[in-house]
Amino acid sequence: MIDFTTDWEKMRDYFQISKEEFLASYSYVTEAEYDATKKVVEKKDALDKDLSDGEVLDLIFSKFDFVDDKVTDPTKQLMIKIDKAMSYKKYLADILYQDALRTSRAELQDVSFFQEDTTDSWTLEQLQIQYVKDQISFFEAGNLDDQVNETWEKIND
Repeated sequence: MIDFTTDWEKMRDYFQISKEEFLASYSYVTEAEYDATKKVVEKKDALDKDLSDGEVLDLIFSKFDFVDDKVTDPTKQLMIKIDKAMSYKKYLADILYQDALRTSRAELQDVSFFQEDTTDSWTLEQLQIQYVKDQISFFEAGNLDDQVNETWEKIND
């Protein structure tokens, strides 16, 4: 089962709100995915019970390849990693939005997660923005993980 330990936004909320609140906030996350994440966190806790939430997040972010060696404060290092992860999400949003700007209304309605009768009353800009939101949610839910991993391997060989 897929966990969401590499999604810093979800992990931040995981530590701050109850399971019920979390699943209500992230309607596309299944209870099985939440439970899989809980197992990963509990496994980390079993290895070192003295880890703070920030240290758990730091362990999660250690999977990412961006570290500023000049910064020695662990909190600042974690914030740099979070900012970097957010900048990648912003880059993705910009790429998707630029793509949406070149896409016709009919094409956007075809790929929309909403029914056409719902989107008929939306402006083109509303459709474009919703397209970006839908695509990011789709990606974050892990729907393209295999394809993304294959592409990553191809470009990094």
